[in-house]
Amino acid sequence: MKKNALLALAFLSLVGVAWLLESNNTEKSGTGQKVSGVEVASFKLAELLELELPNAKIIKKNNDFVVGELNFPVNEAKLALLVKKLNGLRSVKTLKVANEQFSQFFSHQDHFVRIKTFNQDIKFRIGDVSELTGSFYMQGLDGAQAQLHLIKDTSLFEGFYQNELEADLRKYLDFKDLISSKPFDLIEKQLLSPSFIAGIEKIRIDNSRNRWFELDLVKNTSLPVPPKGVRIRPAGRAIANSLEKVKFDRFIKEDKSSMDEQLSQVEITTKEGVLNLTLFGLRNGNKGLFLKRSDDDKTYIISEGQRFFFENVQSFWDKRIDLSAHDLESLSKIEFELGQDPKELYSFVVDDIKKFSITTNHKNIKINDLSYFNLLFNVIFANNGFEQADMINALTSKESASLIKALKNKIWMKVLGRTLVFAKEHDSIVMLDTKTNLQYVYYDNEEVEQLKSKLFFAFK
Repeated sequence: MKKNALLALAFLSLVGVAWLLESNNTEKSGTGQKVSGVEVASFKLAELLELELPNAKIIKKNNDFVVGELNFPVNEAKLALLVKKLNGLRSVKTLKVANEQFSQFFSHQDHFVRIKTFNQDIKFRIGDVSELTGSFYMQGLDGAQAQLHLIKDTSLFEGFYQNELEADLRKYLDFKDLISSKPFDLIEKQLLSPSFIAGIEKIRIDNSRNRWFELDLVKNTSLPVPPKGVRIRPAGRAIANSLEKVKFDRFIKEDKSSMDEQLSQVEITTKEGVLNLTLFGLRNGNKGLFLKRSDDDKTYIISEGQRFFFENVQSFWDKRIDLSAHDLESLSKIEFELGQDPKELYSFVVDDIKKFSITTNHKNIKINDLSYFNLLFNVIFANNGFEQADMINALTSKESASLIKALKNKIWMKVLGRTLVFAKEHDSIVMLDTKTNLQYVYYDNEEVEQLKSKLFFAFK
């Protein structure tokens, strides 16, 4: 009992003053009503000239926003979030506090913020949060008499919470972390801007893992050229998808360090000229992914999307069987033959494509497992993890015959005017189109892992 009383006294000593202030010392308006929901700031992004935070400053420069300390473009999403959060702050109470009491409301958190627009210059400091209400303290720094406000964040909390208090406390923590961001936390970390990527006409990649290749995005061609029967995917979209993922963690200005172990060289051609990107594996003897651009003196430390620098030309080829000669949507059924011996194949019919039901007229054949049939048709129609082969090889007739001879536990399939040979090797699937002598390889597919080594286990 005594212990509980002591705990209660300790708790009141921590929050008692704040609770009394929040409950009783509310500034009244001229009509005698509580002042509630007064905006701390109201401005649009287009009106913003400068946003000063505890650790960084965002400045409008030539109609764009930059993080001043780095003179580098700001991340637009983070800036928009800052503007949204600042506009969502409401003063729900004005607290009468003696000057000597101010410090207790800023004992744990004390963050200066300044918002400068065309017609406003707002300065305030963000303090501690009230664990009783989820609101937090703010001192306005405008005017001769600075006042203490109890602030409510009216923005929505996107996440799970048990009650309103928990949501408000978590919103405060998110807001505190946001305004405390370091300069590198606020900059745009995508290496190349969307507008630059959209203007790319040609690209050449030469890396340590694969032979060099070129893509002409205007003509949609590649060097080396794809095998006969293989088309090039829309190169512009594919390149954009890869480049948009390339991001850096930070950069080093005017870096004259020693760079070694060149991993990749990328040459990008636009109407404005040529940009060279060189990726190194060592900087002053330290391992990492260090990128140099030909248009500035910075060294960028790459953190995401590094796969782009190690692409091979096949990443931009359409590595699927060409079934364009068939109107697949109009098919009501699919007839096919299957067997381990090309001279002894069994006839089957997919008589309901949507339900994927398979029948056969052979009395001695019993279908045990549709998953094997499903696997084969997923490979053929490029579905469910088999959208693109990982590798495609163009073989001569002699090489094709040698491959067929070497494959173990293979299965033959005649479908849609083609004769295909399938085999499972470890967790990979090999498919050979005997009409075009193209070999398709699918590595480490999850659907393959669960199947037994013999594909011809589906029926007996």
